[in-house]
Amino acid sequence: MTDRSETEAFECWSAYSGRPIDWLHHGVLTRNRVSRLAAINRLFPPRWDGDDSQSAPQASIANWLEALVEGKEGDDAIAASKAAIQTAASISSGTAISGKELGCIVLTASGDWRPPDPERVFLPEWTPADGAPGGSESFVHAALVSDHDALSGLTKLGIKSPSPETVFELLAQRVLEGGNGEELSEDLHRDFWKASRELPTNTASEVVRKARGRARRVVWPGKLRVRTHGGTWQPPYRVLLPGRILPGDGCQDEHATVDTQFHEEDEKLMRRLGVTEEPCDDRDLSFEPTFASFRNSSRAQYSKRDGLPRDPRWSYLDFTATKGPGPLEVLTVLSDDAKARYTEALLALDGSYKPWTMWHTGTNRQEYPKMRCPSLTTIMLREHGRIRTSHRIVPLSEATGSHPKSPEALRFLLGHSKAREIKEAFELMEPTPEFFGADDPIPLTDVWRGLGQYLRPHQRTCELVRCERIVVVGRLRDCIFHASTIYLADTTGAGELRKLRLVVDELDLGLSDAQIEQILRRRTP
Repeated sequence: MTDRSETEAFECWSAYSGRPIDWLHHGVLTRNRVSRLAAINRLFPPRWDGDDSQSAPQASIANWLEALVEGKEGDDAIAASKAAIQTAASISSGTAISGKELGCIVLTASGDWRPPDPERVFLPEWTPADGAPGGSESFVHAALVSDHDALSGLTKLGIKSPSPETVFELLAQRVLEGGNGEELSEDLHRDFWKASRELPTNTASEVVRKARGRARRVVWPGKLRVRTHGGTWQPPYRVLLPGRILPGDGCQDEHATVDTQFHEEDEKLMRRLGVTEEPCDDRDLSFEPTFASFRNSSRAQYSKRDGLPRDPRWSYLDFTATKGPGPLEVLTVLSDDAKARYTEALLALDGSYKPWTMWHTGTNRQEYPKMRCPSLTTIMLREHGRIRTSHRIVPLSEATGSHPKSPEALRFLLGHSKAREIKEAFELMEPTPEFFGADDPIPLTDVWRGLGQYLRPHQRTCELVRCERIVVVGRLRDCIFHASTIYLADTTGAGELRKLRLVVDELDLGLSDAQIEQILRRRTP
């Protein structure tokens, strides 16, 4: 400090009536008086709090300033903070000392004490509904701001109102990094989105990315909230934008439909934060609420496997990748009608059927085998998926098992464009046909001699069985290839051309009508 700033700082400190009385007065700090004090200390060593040191203890600037505010409450705390701020302003004007080194001397709106750090403490000119974007602990107490001298000292210390980006950073910290499982106020979520609108989408997205990096990885998506048509605030994996799955009015699913009126300016940022109108592939499903329990159940299954070199460490067992179609949690809150549309959308994505792999991720992982697991998407579809039949909407689970409760749902899945993947993922049972009034089998080439040249090698020994009717899971079939035998129902009024066409199509031979007519002309009399 310069002599002038030093004197001013000492005078500010000593002018406060509430200063501590057990500190040496700055008047002794002249060259003559310091030497005399040292001589006295040598003759009569003082005892400071039981300490036998040979000289008076020295304190840092932070200790010296904090001594003014120590133990102060109420109006005394305001006066003490004012005195400490003015003293600190006098010090900083003559040195390069930073606000972080001046001690916790600024009284905040929450009643806490903070250093006069311009990057952490701000003037409360931005006043959202719940007090302050970064919490009241980030803003100077209003009584200090309203005092001309205190405000002047704060200004000298570099304390100012936050920029729009700083406001959003503070809000992002509170929303995404908050802990202890407490539910944040609706006002805070509202302020988060309002503050984001003051920034370009790229800037707001980068602020969120940094806050996410500091937050616990699997927690932050559950802390972010989006407003719905129903007026509630939900995490991004429990809502959808209006579109193919949910109508714009959100009548039946108002608490899962994004309120596009409130979020009119937020769509770009929302999409970057995982809000979508329908399921999208390549999404990190480790953010889903059900992921932890799914991983634990898979770990338990892995640990019971035979042939492991030793008992695997539970914490080392993890999936090699966790990407897949989502969000998935929204399936648990949609109406059955919307669930059916969402299920159809998930079934159309290839990623829904890709199995996951669990492995021991330690340094000795090569000693452990990999274990295939169903994807989390498959698990959620089994539990919450819905299939629309001609009469009603039924759980997808009613199409599974050896005796499916809904044969119509099973028919829908087996007739899907991705039937092969669906059958494997959900372990669907191929239905056993029922044959009524079946005749004795006849070699297929004995019935249509000319068909033999078109049959594949494994089809040349097929036999034909004519039936009165064929029933598969409650549905009449005209023709079916089952157990190396072609079963053909007696379709009333169908000519030979129609019957042969049914057989050719069931065998997937791809013959034209002209070729079929040629086969019929060569039929054995």
